[in-house]
Amino acid sequence: MAGRPRSAQAHRSVLDAAVTLFAERGIDGTSMDAIAGRSGVSKATIYKHWPNKDALALEILDHLHRLDDWPDTQSPDVMADITEILDRRPSPRTAAVRAKIMPWRARLLEPTRQRLTRLLRRAIAEGRLPLGFDCNVGVALLLGPMLYRWMASMVGVSLPDNLPSRVVDGFQRAYAVSAPAPHRHGRRRR
Repeated sequence: MAGRPRSAQAHRSVLDAAVTLFAERGIDGTSMDAIAGRSGVSKATIYKHWPNKDALALEILDHLHRLDDWPDTQSPDVMADITEILDRRPSPRTAAVRAKIMPWRARLLEPTRQRLTRLLRRAIAEGRLPLGFDCNVGVALLLGPMLYRWMASMVGVSLPDNLPSRVVDGFQRAYAVSAPAPHRHGRRRR
């Protein structure tokens, strides 16, 4: 039993050190050696807790996410409760730390956001989506499940291989002006 408190303390020391270093240097610019040095915890112990830096970064994001209070979602209206959870935002302090440790957002998300926006505008121009459709909302609805798939895979949750097709099909059913041609599951040939 004596090992457990020390293990919990080591775990917390690594999280604290990693948050600080990720905020200073970014995730890519921070080595596991640097985290070990800052935390005073050996790399072997770090790897007992996390298989790699991505897993550590994911836990840190979860840790930052839990710092803020969650709303009590026990109202008589379950849809209002779901909306309240989705509307939850981090405190300014937590948001600032998240912004510092996630500079990859611009590199990874922005090109995809721009491409999806162009495609949604094309769908509007072709009459497939209504005039005035909010492309930013459309991108959020389409990209959100893909981000969830990526995060879920890091914690061992598997989603169907055809998730992108299912997301697009659901999106079309919800927003399409005219009945779309059935979406083929898989990649089209060029």
